[in-house]
Amino acid sequence: MGLADGSVKDGATVPSPKERLHLAAFWPDSTVNGPGRRAVVWFQGCSRDCAGCCNPQFQAHDRGKRVTVAEVAEQIVRLRQIEGVTYSGGEPLEQLSALVSLMRITAEAGLSQMVYTGYTYGEITAKARTQPLFAELLRRVDLMLCGPFRPELRQSLHYAPSSNQELIAVSEQYRAWVLHTASTCTARHEVRLTEDGELLLTGLPFPHTDS
Repeated sequence: MGLADGSVKDGATVPSPKERLHLAAFWPDSTVNGPGRRAVVWFQGCSRDCAGCCNPQFQAHDRGKRVTVAEVAEQIVRLRQIEGVTYSGGEPLEQLSALVSLMRITAEAGLSQMVYTGYTYGEITAKARTQPLFAELLRRVDLMLCGPFRPELRQSLHYAPSSNQELIAVSEQYRAWVLHTASTCTARHEVRLTEDGELLLTGLPFPHTDS
């Protein structure tokens, strides 16, 4: 899938709050999707089709709903008692322009940024050398859980459900947390009721990924 449409300046896509985001789900207050209390934005659509995906209902590109980045940002910045935002899916990087636009607004509101992605950190840093949106992603993000889930490498760590995955402290803010908390944290889950009336099990690792 391509990047979300934004304006073009000097040959590069410029994210805009007016562009539309394909949203799977939103939750205003989670304690199992990163450090502290966090809003969580699940992006709809993923082309990777990883075996044992924890959110298979978010893979299809013909589900979810279209909303503007500004609408989602407004919900987030008016929240109290959260320290950050986590972006998951689906695959957030398949909507990179919308993701970066949303990160701009919420980061400027003082909220930390975490991204869950099936792409490896090496793939992302390689793209950042030539693609401005990937470079801005790395400037904005504080934490990334990177890499595809692989059932044969499953382990009990909450922030690395399979041993090939990496939890990267991109900024200084959470480096101590990664070393001393995330590295020993085991499975934690929440059950939420979405606005569409569906139960959403969130947190890692997922029971249904057991071999």
